[in-house]
Amino acid sequence: MIAVAMAVFIINLRYLLIGASLQPVFAGHSLWRKALFMHLVADENWAVTIAEHRKNGTNPHFLFGGGMLLLCAWSCGTLGGNLLGSFISQPEKYALDFAFVAVFAALTLSLWRGRGDGLPWAGAIVLALVSERLLPGKWYIVIGGVGGALVAGVIEYLRLKKR
Repeated sequence: MIAVAMAVFIINLRYLLIGASLQPVFAGHSLWRKALFMHLVADENWAVTIAEHRKNGTNPHFLFGGGMLLLCAWSCGTLGGNLLGSFISQPEKYALDFAFVAVFAALTLSLWRGRGDGLPWAGAIVLALVSERLLPGKWYIVIGGVGGALVAGVIEYLRLKKR
């Protein structure tokens, strides 16, 4: 039981980074609005919001709208899976188990901004792969995410220091 709780805790630590990355989207908004809108953050609407913010700028309502759509899609998908899931005894036979991986790959690639992202992404990948081999559980998620963010932070610090 403790192992499951720790795994859930570790996996969800990514929301610390997700929340921090949304700071520019929420700049100038009240704490109550941040708390209300952040309640609907998921990986997918976060990635779409960040990509949109980088291109055109956006506001918390964009994130909120995406969160509401995800909530509806998730609820309908869960109900459909519950009602129809017993008809598909081997989802891997139809590659349905790969859908989750495909979604995250598409979201990740949509956030790529060019060569400047190379070093932080490479750092995150290397740290995640090494820690996945050396540590039990899901620590590789946190280590890869925090490591990549630290590499990006150091690069930004050095860039600003040159000015």
